[in-house]
Order: sequence, then C-alpha cells, then structure tokens
Amino acid sequence: MKQFASRRSAFTLLEVVFAIVILGIVASISSSIIVQVYSAYLQQRTVHNASLKTELAISQIANRLLYRIDRSVVARKPGQYGNTYGTDLYPLREVPDGNASNDYNILEWIGYDNDSFSISNRPGWSGYCNINTSTYNVLDTPGSYGTALTTLQTYYGAASGAIVFSGWPDYRTDAGAAGGTYTASCMFDRSGNGCIFPVTNLGGGSATFTGGDRQSGRMIYTELYKYALSAFAIVPWNEHFLTGNSGVKVWDVNLTYGYQPWEGDSYDDGQSSLLIRNVSVFRFIKETNNVRVKLCVVEKVGNGTNDHYSICKEKAVIR
Repeated sequence: MKQFASRRSAFTLLEVVFAIVILGIVASISSSIIVQVYSAYLQQRTVHNASLKTELAISQIANRLLYRIDRSVVARKPGQYGNTYGTDLYPLREVPDGNASNDYNILEWIGYDNDSFSISNRPGWSGYCNINTSTYNVLDTPGSYGTALTTLQTYYGAASGAIVFSGWPDYRTDAGAAGGTYTASCMFDRSGNGCIFPVTNLGGGSATFTGGDRQSGRMIYTELYKYALSAFAIVPWNEHFLTGNSGVKVWDVNLTYGYQPWEGDSYDDGQSSLLIRNVSVFRFIKETNNVRVKLCVVEKVGNGTNDHYSICKEKAVIR
C-alpha cells in the first residue's frame, strides 16, 4: 500500500508581517489605556487625600470653636503678642475688610471647659454662682467638684483656670478706668486688668480668686459663669512655594493651645501641633454669634510633574 507523508502548513511571510502589525496596534492601544487609567487613579487619589485632610483639619477647628467664649474671638497680627486694638488684634466682627486674611491672619480665642462639665458623674464646675454669699475673694459655686479638673489642668499645663461671667455689659465698677466692658482686648489683657479672672481651688462648692486687682472689690458678679483652662490659636506659618519659586504660595497651619492669657501668656508660649500642610487659603469671619471658617489645601498629584489640585472646605460654627 502506498503511504503519503503528512504535510504541515506554515505562515507565509506576509501573514507574519500582518500579525506583527496587528499585535503592535493592540499593544499601543493597551498601553494608552493603562496610562489613562493610572493617571485617573492618581488624580482621584490626590483629590481624595486633599479632601480628607481638609475635612479633618476644618473639623478640628470647628470642634474647638464650638466651646469658645464669644467675646474672646479675635484676629491677630503674627508676631504681635499684646492686646492693643488695631495694632495687635481686632475683635473678629470688627476686622477691616481684607485684613482677616492678610495682616491679621491668626484666629485666636479662649475656650471654656466642656469635658469636665459634661462627664457622667459630678461636673468639675457647675456654672452657677450664688451672688448673695460670694465675696470678691471667694466665689460660691454650689455643685462644683474640682477633682475632675486635675487631669485637664495637667494636660493644658495650667497653673490655674479662670472664670468669665455672663450676661453683664461691664465687668468692673470703675469701667472708665479699666476699659470697662467685656471686649476681646480685655480678654487678652496681660496687665491684670482683664475681664477673665484667675481662680484656684475650684471645688467643694467654691473657687478662690487670685490677683490683688481682682480682689479689690471692683468686680461685678453675675449668676452664670464659664470656666476656662486654655486659649487656642490657628497660626499660619512657614510660607513657601509648592513647586519651587514659581509655584503656588502655601502655608503650614498649626493649632496652638495650653497657654493662659490671664497669666500673661501669649500664643507663642503655648504648645503647637501641626494641623495641616500646604494651605493656600485660610479665611474666617464672624456673623452675629456664628463663626465661618474656610480652608483650601493644595495637593500635588505625585507623578513627577507640577500638577496639583486645590480642595476647599467651609464650615459655619453655629451656637
């Protein structure tokens, strides 16, 4: 029987060329898609990171401002530590247009203690004053339990707290001699003539005042008060360019705390924590009893280029 050898077909040179061309086209399309997908991923990651950082930072500011003493909120000029109106600081509602973000770009206030006040057991301070039995040396404050304040005093480095009285337009009987009314300037007075009064031994239903000027019979008590341990400041610093000398101008922003203006401290004496980097806009304004804060943060894409995104957040702290 005659046997036939099997024949194996092969690609011709033309078919091989076509195959190579098609593979090249597919490869070029695929690489372009991969680049686009990766670029979109970098952009989304950048926007997400910037949005998350900005939200966390502005939330911290808002949470602190929620427990502010309204009269104490000021815009301060960097490097100025005194309390001279129009030179060192402005009450927030009186800042001239444009200055809150330029010359006076530090937001500062005195916060009252809410942590010990809202604990489940007896509060550190009651907020009520018995004006019939109080004296200019000792405040009768039934229901106060000072032991709850010890941890907070240690945390803020406070030798003593301070009390602010509510609901009275003046704080001293000699108003003309000492400025008189509750103003932002007197809240940061370093000379002992302020409208926030240092106390020691708050607890057991009483609080002892310190400082001879505050014990001399010129203070006006009211039935309600708030207890403060620390002032706070949002401080832009380290001005620089994001991408070299021709890039976007940004700042780092610190939260400063743990200082007591009623003891002569300024924000430069406090403890500072970095709140957020690369801030391009920090704005604040007071409307009635509300404080609005705006924060914009610039984030580089991180792909070796100068590409960047800016994310802005704004909060109104209503109380």
